[in-house]
Amino acid sequence: MNKQNIQKTLVLLPTSALLAGCLDATDNPANKITPTPNADGKYNIIFITTDQEAYMEQYPAGSDYAARERLRQMGTTFEKHYACANVSTSSRSVIYTGRHITETCMLDNTNYAFVNDMSRDLPTVGDMLRDAGYYTAFKGKWHISEDTESLEEYGFSDWTEGDMYGSVWEGYKEDGTIADHAIDWLKNKGKQLNNDGQSFFLAVNFLNPHDIMYFNETPGTYIAGEATPAPDDPVYKKNYNVPVPASWNESFDKPGRPAAHKEYNKQWQDWVGPSPTDSTGWHTFRDYYFNTIQDEDNHMLVLLKYLEKAGLLNNSIVIYTSDHGEMQGEHGLKGKGGNIYENNIHVPLIIYHPEMKGGRHCYNLTSHLDLAPTFVDIATAGNVQQFSAITQELHGHSLMPAVKNPAIDIRNSEGALFCFEMISMIDGDYVMNPSLKPAYRADMNKRGFVRGIITPDYKFARYFAPVKFNTPADYEALWADNDVELLMCGTDETENLAWPKDNNANQQLVELMNQKLNALIQREIGTDDGSETKKGYKGGVEMYDKNRYDQ
Repeated sequence: MNKQNIQKTLVLLPTSALLAGCLDATDNPANKITPTPNADGKYNIIFITTDQEAYMEQYPAGSDYAARERLRQMGTTFEKHYACANVSTSSRSVIYTGRHITETCMLDNTNYAFVNDMSRDLPTVGDMLRDAGYYTAFKGKWHISEDTESLEEYGFSDWTEGDMYGSVWEGYKEDGTIADHAIDWLKNKGKQLNNDGQSFFLAVNFLNPHDIMYFNETPGTYIAGEATPAPDDPVYKKNYNVPVPASWNESFDKPGRPAAHKEYNKQWQDWVGPSPTDSTGWHTFRDYYFNTIQDEDNHMLVLLKYLEKAGLLNNSIVIYTSDHGEMQGEHGLKGKGGNIYENNIHVPLIIYHPEMKGGRHCYNLTSHLDLAPTFVDIATAGNVQQFSAITQELHGHSLMPAVKNPAIDIRNSEGALFCFEMISMIDGDYVMNPSLKPAYRADMNKRGFVRGIITPDYKFARYFAPVKFNTPADYEALWADNDVELLMCGTDETENLAWPKDNNANQQLVELMNQKLNALIQREIGTDDGSETKKGYKGGVEMYDKNRYDQ
């Protein structure tokens, strides 16, 4: 059996087989944990997400991220976990279906009138786990459709508070409420379900650190939305002696830098206000960002303490991640968008399992595409036939083998795929005028869509136009229709190794990475021809191409 087949076999092993011989509660930092599956032989799944939280190898000095530290001590930290898409709508559609945006057709945020709701015929994690016998509930941010009252058609119950997209200070105002609603649900519904012999899946979706999106100390210097300084609250008074990224003033006109970065930067500042212009400004920006995480962490800690007090850590698996990252000044950027930089797509992931000792680390690549199969693996509890039936159309891998043995390679050999197709972020000179039909217009010849691959050693991306989908088979075709980027992992990512095109000593490496990207697209997407844009955008991307209209 070759390595690839061994890996696949390990990924498909049922949970019960993986956990055999691993019961060592004395190694668990919680100390009082007694692993106790529910009467159906399964564990509850409590899935916690944050919004716009980039991975941090070390938390900033002076922070008190007690909830995150607790999870690190209790669980397995996945150090190289990546989002598959940006921003909220797109990434969350991948998380909650186990499918790339080419299948979910959630290409841009649902805030825009030109974006459709996700199809209710597409199976979600809620649907899959219901098939496995779970009760599925949802709290907090959804942002995958314009529903305001119920998610039953998407496989989730008890979503009583309605959606929260993440407006000004909304994380500050609502994260405590989300934690309270989750705890109330656990007290009044979850415990009863367990008493009746049924396991549950509870999604708890916090908003912060999304509040950083609207941080602006000079209100009035924006075009759309709102902008505001930090709340007048002690949590937001702390300053951190953390150096700003060395690339904070990197030129957008640097030879070899994809033009999409400059277009995004201009568009994003038009929306939410200007970026800082010196290192002091970026320090202030990042202080607020770290404080929004602290604010959310305080609420998450309340939830974790309740789980411990109620004995739910004995019969529940807790999984924590974020939908996407935040640039925080890296490469002169703030926000999140279409690039493969670390702060943008590298996100936290920790998995706590009552039967596994905590404080361990997995340094192999994993992806948001792997979350849905992981949930199903837990929920099917060793029933290989049921697991295969539910996940037959998914292309991710269960992470349960790595929870048992963090050294196991889940996807190092194939890489992790990143896709980006937001027309709202590709043109710095976009037009948004409600008196026009359509009101939103952008230049669809600008190369702002992305296909990227992350491997253990390199990241590679093709930036292409929305009207020019392509799968280049050779070097010349690659450069004909794409801006090309090759970054070495573990560096400051300021050198594009793919540039220049001609007489480049890295040409063979570029060709190899292009082939790896093509192979991963074929495996996880299939034909990559942009057909999803006709479903994801009302009228297709051509409808919003400003080149069609007289300006």
